[in-house]
Amino acid sequence: MKEKILYAGWGNIGVTGLMYLLADPRFNISDLCIIIDQSDNSYEMRIIKDYAERFSIDIKFINELEFNTAYRFELCISVHWRKKISSNVISLCEKGGANLHPSLLPKYAGCSSLAWSILNNENYVGYSWHMMENNFDSGKIILQEPIELNSLDTAFSLWNKVNLRGVSRVVDVINICTSENPVLLEQNIGERTYFKRGFPQYAEAKKIVRDLNEDLYKRASYFPGKG
Repeated sequence: MKEKILYAGWGNIGVTGLMYLLADPRFNISDLCIIIDQSDNSYEMRIIKDYAERFSIDIKFINELEFNTAYRFELCISVHWRKKISSNVISLCEKGGANLHPSLLPKYAGCSSLAWSILNNENYVGYSWHMMENNFDSGKIILQEPIELNSLDTAFSLWNKVNLRGVSRVVDVINICTSENPVLLEQNIGERTYFKRGFPQYAEAKKIVRDLNEDLYKRASYFPGKG
């Protein structure tokens, strides 16, 4: 059994990616299979599941795919998925997996990339679609786009701006990855920066970023609903 796209999405951005796919008449509901994590009872996972059920899109639970080689897919697409997708699942996909990351890789791999971009007074942020490898955010670049950061942007405004622009390219990503000879760009790992999960408090951030002022920190740390 071979579906076209195995889709791992989470939250509103994940649903938006599905909408972009299904807005393209070349993609049918039968071309999609949605991954659901049964251990995740969050609102963000429920809205993906509700969307799939509402429109009768095939659903597979992530643990169902881990050790079941009966399934075959062409490509895995990851949009804001919150956990590492195992190599067992990616191996079910002929063309591998593509992930949307909110930075211009290899810089700002890992977490809180947009917040750190503000703290470091970057002029541009952006998104990268990249192939999924064992190491986070290290695979070949499929496509990237820089986005200008202005003096009023917060981590929240950038999260919306960057992710919406990035997810709008999901059909382009699929076309590139499933083409006969896709042109992909190796990351320069020597330029890689990586930030772990969890954003520092102001006093800790001042030790990391020289001359950090409180207004800049407030912009970088503003994200409603995050503790």
